[in-house]
Amino acid sequence: MVESLVRRDYADNLFENCNIIIIDEAHILRFEKALQRIPSNKYVLGFTATPISSKPSKPLRNLYPALVVGVQIKDLVNSGFLAKPRYFEVPAIQVANLLLDSTGEYSTDSLEREFLKKTSLKSIRENIELYCLGEKSIIFCVSQKHALIVYNDFINNGYKDKVKLVTSELVSYEERMEIVNFFKKTKDGILINVSVFTKGLDIPDIQNVLVVRSTRSLPLWLQMCGRGARVCDGKDFFKIFDFGGNLKNLNAWDDYINWEHFYFLEKKDNLNKSLPSVKRNGLNADIDGCELVVLEERISNITSNCFLQNLFFIEKTKNYKTGWAVRQILKEANYLDLLMEYARIKGYKPGWVNYIVN
Repeated sequence: MVESLVRRDYADNLFENCNIIIIDEAHILRFEKALQRIPSNKYVLGFTATPISSKPSKPLRNLYPALVVGVQIKDLVNSGFLAKPRYFEVPAIQVANLLLDSTGEYSTDSLEREFLKKTSLKSIRENIELYCLGEKSIIFCVSQKHALIVYNDFINNGYKDKVKLVTSELVSYEERMEIVNFFKKTKDGILINVSVFTKGLDIPDIQNVLVVRSTRSLPLWLQMCGRGARVCDGKDFFKIFDFGGNLKNLNAWDDYINWEHFYFLEKKDNLNKSLPSVKRNGLNADIDGCELVVLEERISNITSNCFLQNLFFIEKTKNYKTGWAVRQILKEANYLDLLMEYARIKGYKPGWVNYIVN
């Protein structure tokens, strides 16, 4: 379809009588070539739930110079259009052991090394049995290899009639539809996948989302969690199980997000850096580790953000200067929001954030 759109004769005829062109899932940049064929006197509207480019080297602002932000997830939850989330942090791995690939995402090899450990695999089924029995659950895995092992663990432990596996490599489209229908009809079904159902799956009675992977992608994190957010009769909330430290690195699914700062000031280099660990009193108090640092009450009162709570505690106890904290913040995917909050608490002038990022 895209190649047809960029053919001169086809594009000219198609756009001639159009005043407004609407592009869905604009962040994927699927129609990047087609945009070049649209006459300058036409209006182009790109729609996306996560206005962060899928290609960091090509920010969306280069194609869409203006951004209009609609209601946020928390607003939809508060209005009853989406279900309320409940969070479970599962200390399954050490995020500090993960490595980055050339795109800035965690590499599949390092993710498999962590998530294929026996303790990590065992914790998946244990959490299902403790908190999810009798309820519909979807599990997101690291890779096809990881998904197969998780699937076989459920099969070998009495879940043959309830669990299904879908990966793009192993299952055809027809088989996928059969599995989706089975999942819809099975009250306590368990659907295991890698990234097949991060979007486009509308099954309102999913009550549990198990994210058995780590990611540095905010859009991916939001999409996975959102699979359980549909509302239906008898569903007051849904549960998100985070096995990969995503709550600490990317914050909660229903947190407010300052999309304007991501959109207009996004920098690839800052979005793709990892965060080092810090030790305190011999305990693992690393900012992106598996357990939160217990902070003094006065520190937790100045901000509800767990990352900044850890940062202020370490900054205070180690007597570090502002430059140290700024370097840690710039390594986070949501660094712009963190800088704004940090500046507010410190009482810095509004121009300070622009000075730091430029």
